[in-house]
Amino acid sequence: QDFSFFDAKTLDDIIGRDEDGLYLYRGIVPEKVPNLAFVGHVACVSNITAYGLQAEWLARLLTGRVEAKSLESMHAEIQAKKKWARSWIPPTKSRGMTIMLHQTHYYDQLLKDMGENPHRKMPNILAEMFMPYTPADYHSIIGGGGGGTTETNSTDTKVETERA
Repeated sequence: QDFSFFDAKTLDDIIGRDEDGLYLYRGIVPEKVPNLAFVGHVACVSNITAYGLQAEWLARLLTGRVEAKSLESMHAEIQAKKKWARSWIPPTKSRGMTIMLHQTHYYDQLLKDMGENPHRKMPNILAEMFMPYTPADYHSIIGGGGGGTTETNSTDTKVETERA
């Protein structure tokens, strides 16, 4: 990942880059620097969906529709992510932003923070249990869907959506 728009001292000492990358709260917000955020720096299978969810999460954080966590809470979650990532992801300079096959869990975290239902295929329980998620399942969040409208997800199931 290229963060060359920061000098090394700022990136390492102020923002908090480690040897294995940058660990951010929810992959977006550095714990030590208020009013700074990064969207589009996580590595996962479906990057465009991740970036859309990150942008929506950040917009809601900035408008008060996502609860801002305390520094202590953010620090604890970042430390837990470091421990988890370092326990199984091979060492790389971008390990801190690697999501890869855990993207559904990551999306669920963002959705829960936003007060959205992470079960994107409901009320079709069989689709929820056995069908893979696709970018279309997140259309009501990042595709310009409005509150209280009926939309069709990737399994052609009509779902009611609500926006906060």
